[in-house]
Amino acid sequence: MTIHVNRSGTWEEITEVYVNRSGTWERIEEIYVNRSGTWESVYVGDVITLNDITTNDFAVDPDNAQVAIMYAADGTVMRSHSGGAFADYPDHGPWIAPQTNMADYEIRATLESGTVNSPSDATGSWLSLSSDRLWNINRTSIGSNSATLTIEIRHAASGVIKDTATLVISATVSSG
Repeated sequence: MTIHVNRSGTWEEITEVYVNRSGTWERIEEIYVNRSGTWESVYVGDVITLNDITTNDFAVDPDNAQVAIMYAADGTVMRSHSGGAFADYPDHGPWIAPQTNMADYEIRATLESGTVNSPSDATGSWLSLSSDRLWNINRTSIGSNSATLTIEIRHAASGVIKDTATLVISATVSSG
């Protein structure tokens, strides 16, 4: 449900709501009204939902295995295997709902184990989600490579972490 305010005769949709508590502005996530004794939600801010992801790619030598996960600037979670095009990863839904205000958020991937490969985004740094962010792993010879990352998304202005998940990616090349 959306909420509007009338400014000089023009109705404008409110996309964010803040309240000042003791001199500090805090973002409001949800607003309720009581209608005839029943509480009803009239405004819901951005909802950030990160799901744990475990994904891998398998190839038979001499082919290479590669998997990448992207948290896209359009609010979706995308996946690519073996260097193919990125496609929506519907099992994990969008990382934000509604899919607006994505540039208000930052993402950080903390490498817990393994190694990510270029062109992965940096680990350990907050990066704006106004751009696509991806982490990948590949394998070019028989064997397996994997990485485990902790993914966090925060509201950039307030610094409040909205959700955290674990990302496990691996690439395996077998002898056939």
